[in-house]
Order: sequence, then C-alpha cells, then structure tokens
Amino acid sequence: MAKLSAGIIFLGFNLTFFPQFILGYLGMPRRYAAYPPEFQVLHVLSSAGASILAIGYLIPAVYLAWSLKYGPIAGANPWARPVWNGRRLPRRPRIISMRSHRDP
Repeated sequence: MAKLSAGIIFLGFNLTFFPQFILGYLGMPRRYAAYPPEFQVLHVLSSAGASILAIGYLIPAVYLAWSLKYGPIAGANPWARPVWNGRRLPRRPRIISMRSHRDP
C-alpha cells in the first residue's frame, strides 16, 4: 500500500509542477485569474496532477484512520526490543568536574 501511495504521489507531483515549470519557461506570468488559451492544456494538466497528488496523500490517511479504528491493539513491547521495566534503576553516570586550575 505504501509503495502504491508513493508512486501516486510521485506521479501527481510531477504532473502538477512540471507543467507549471513549462508555463513559466514559455512566459506565463504567475497569479493571473484568466490566462491565454494557448496555455489551457498545461493548466488543465496541472490541475489534474493536483487531484492525483491529493489522492496519493489520502490513501495513507485513510489507511491510518482504518488502522486506528479496526487494527489490532499493540502489546506492551510491539517491537520486541529490550526495555527498562522499572525493577532496577539504571546506573548513575559519574560526573567529573571540569574546573580549570584558574578557578578559585
């Protein structure tokens, strides 16, 4: 699922921003409400890429929400790594004074 989402995000990102790069190279100014008709195709392609990018970000978000609601509850140590369980205190580190010979 993660590889699929990463591929969709990669595709959506490139479809969103590469046409904008080409538009800038062709001389399209930024922040225009209406743009010339010769730039129509690249603007539509960029908008479609933004929609694909949104889908790529929604897939992990939906999977996370589903996992939080329906996924199994993790145990006390889900990664099976050694942890301090509170029975013994860890050793205190020795603190060595860093005073120089000029200190009073």
